[in-house]
Amino acid sequence: KLFSHLCFIFLSIFFIQSTSFAVAPSNEKIVVQGRIVDPSGVAVSDNNVNFDISIYSPTTGSPGSHCLLYRETQNGVDMSASGGTFVLQVGTGARVGAGPTLRETFTNASVASFGALTCGVGSSYTPGAIDDRSIEMTVSFGAQVLTLAAIPVKAVPYAMQANQIGGYGINN
Repeated sequence: KLFSHLCFIFLSIFFIQSTSFAVAPSNEKIVVQGRIVDPSGVAVSDNNVNFDISIYSPTTGSPGSHCLLYRETQNGVDMSASGGTFVLQVGTGARVGAGPTLRETFTNASVASFGALTCGVGSSYTPGAIDDRSIEMTVSFGAQVLTLAAIPVKAVPYAMQANQIGGYGINN
């Protein structure tokens, strides 16, 4: 009898969770994780860390020629007991400026074209079928400001699967 009560509780929680996902907007977030150390090699352990997260188009061959597609800030992150590690969900922060949505930022359809952007060269970007993106972050805490190395964003297995429907590829 205890087993049947536990199964009912589990199934009830699963059903409540499932129905909440059915009516809510899709979970369009990107998880970014890493570890931050200051210039002297000490792990950041501040209780008020601010992240400025930017997603850029690929460069066009010359340094600084990429376009800012998406930007958000996540402020007040408590890293006091983290040993310098962080896990952020891009898409949950405060959006900065205009431009494509997070979903549109990663669209490589030939019909997509983004104008009025902040670019190193020009002011528009039309993605190619296999264009990558990069995530760049500035982290501030106390009086320190660190610029982290750019993180390349590549395809994941589910995204590669999305290039076909019912066995037909994107060129069929």
